[in-house]
Amino acid sequence: MLRDDDGVFRAFLNVCRHRGAQVVKNGYGYGDRFYCPFHAWGYDTQGHLVSLPHGNHFGKIDRSCHGLTPLPAAEKYGMLWIRPAPGEDIDVDAQLGTLAPEMAAWGLERHRYVGSQKLAANINWKLAVDTFGENYHFDFLHRNSLAEFIHGNLQTSDHYGRNYRMVFANKTIEQLHDLPQDEWNFRRTTLTVYFIYPNVIVVVGQFYLDLFRIVPDLNDPLKSVTYQSSYVDPDNPPLGPVFGDVQNRTERLNSVLRDEDYATATSCQRGALSGAQTHVIFGRNEPALHHYHNTFREALGLEPLSLEVS
Repeated sequence: MLRDDDGVFRAFLNVCRHRGAQVVKNGYGYGDRFYCPFHAWGYDTQGHLVSLPHGNHFGKIDRSCHGLTPLPAAEKYGMLWIRPAPGEDIDVDAQLGTLAPEMAAWGLERHRYVGSQKLAANINWKLAVDTFGENYHFDFLHRNSLAEFIHGNLQTSDHYGRNYRMVFANKTIEQLHDLPQDEWNFRRTTLTVYFIYPNVIVVVGQFYLDLFRIVPDLNDPLKSVTYQSSYVDPDNPPLGPVFGDVQNRTERLNSVLRDEDYATATSCQRGALSGAQTHVIFGRNEPALHHYHNTFREALGLEPLSLEVS
């Protein structure tokens, strides 16, 4: 993934067209030419084959047919989208549906990147997504962490096709009682959580925006990997030792996500694998979980979850 010489976002299969070696090492950096470490076939920022050592041994090779294989890529609303296999172009507005104007309103392109990490977990990727799906558990599992700042078991619930939005109330929301409505600051008194189908969570907090991409482990579908990136709100950057220290914040985030959410989800997966019961129960105060799993089931051509009304 790169920006070409004109600033256009592009993506390619990271595989040399000669013998199939990986062209660019994992990670990130800067460059305008990319050379395969095997035989130094070189490519430019548009994926064109521009260097072929001892090319006379390959006859009259048409370099235009031997560039890096492009992948569908798009940039919109401050987000970079990639389809991981060659195919049709990405329609970002179709993917977001009626959620698109709201994502545009956050001004994601103005947020400043401050760090990222990779979290491996002994839970399948859907259980990892589930941990973001309700705040019913805040007053119990997170009683010494998130519950100190956010009201538990209280949220809005809105779906946008396959996508979803929840809004939680920070405990600072009580301060709005003393302010006229035109002085209310939505972002400073809420935590907004978006589910972008099928595996992306976007969390918009008071100062930070966090992106979570959750994928199955390549070798074991009972495990997953979460790629988390943090961005800071340019209009109200965090200050002070608690909110301004990125490393400190990452440690606090991990103490919740890894040590509380994912640790508990690990026990849920053990319970599922044990055969102790045939199903789990989603309450009416867990509407996002109904949406997540019905969306997955619909995409797989399965019947929706059974519903009991009492």
